[in-house]
Amino acid sequence: MKLYLVIFLYLTSLQSFASQNFLKCLGQEEKIYHKNKKAGALLRINQDLISEMVQLSETLDLKEGFKTEICLAENYPSSIELLRLMLKEQKNLFEIKTASGDVVQRSQDLSAIQELLTKSAYLFIKLINHVQSGFSKANCVIESIPEVAFFYRNARYILEDKGIEELLPKKDKIDIIFKKLFSKELSQKCKS
Repeated sequence: MKLYLVIFLYLTSLQSFASQNFLKCLGQEEKIYHKNKKAGALLRINQDLISEMVQLSETLDLKEGFKTEICLAENYPSSIELLRLMLKEQKNLFEIKTASGDVVQRSQDLSAIQELLTKSAYLFIKLINHVQSGFSKANCVIESIPEVAFFYRNARYILEDKGIEELLPKKDKIDIIFKKLFSKELSQKCKS
């Protein structure tokens, strides 16, 4: 029983730490990139997301559970997990703390969310391009991941006309796309 209590307290404190230090998680990731002298799209995505997140108004934030999920991400760096959640959860990722009577601030917060979601689509394209640039076979990522082909081809040309919601893969496909983008199978198929 004591062991369960200790584990519960540890996990609770870990989640609280991650939640309070959400931007520190992204900052730690950037520090790792600099320490290892890694440049490229992953560093730029991280920097872009940090820049966007620090500009959020005091009345707009990520929901606490998602902050924890981003900081404790096991499969991807924190910034890539944030991008995945932005694409998958969209408006559900955010919490607006504006009083219901403050129409102006609420409108600004909703506009900021929409801008972030549109930016996430462009960052997603950047991520796909980054992964593709690591392979010798041209267009291998798009040919190997059919779930991303429609979005990638159309988003480059008609994103602003159609809007992000129409072009994004269905929410259940987002996880599949990210798993395939970072899979060993894709790496083996596209390098040979």
